[in-house]
Amino acid sequence: MVEIVKSSPECAKLFLEGIISEGSGLDEDILSVLFESPDSNTQTHLGRVIKFMLCSLKETEKELILSEEIETVKTTNNEGVSSENIRYKSVALRFFTAMIALLPSSARHWRRFDAFLDLFYGFAIHSADEIAIEIET
Repeated sequence: MVEIVKSSPECAKLFLEGIISEGSGLDEDILSVLFESPDSNTQTHLGRVIKFMLCSLKETEKELILSEEIETVKTTNNEGVSSENIRYKSVALRFFTAMIALLPSSARHWRRFDAFLDLFYGFAIHSADEIAIEIET
């Protein structure tokens, strides 16, 4: 997996967009493992994969992250109602915006918050190569 993402950063972008896309199913499944899994090893390993994807994306989206560039996206819901949403162009920034929005509703899982909070820490201080070493050991 590490080599695939290194050779095609688009993989990380698509994976993280899938997590934050409402209604994808992936968003609920991934986050339920991070918050609700009784197996801390599963949470740790999933957290490492997400951290690696984030840190890889951080390197490819560096300019977008620093500029905090935004875009307007038109969406249509199931009833055919259209709306415009303003969001960051950077998927990494959108991911963290979604993660921060989860904090109030996820407080009931505070005892299993380590993997969730480690995503913030890893993004802030690690490179993708550092996370890759962590995954491979």
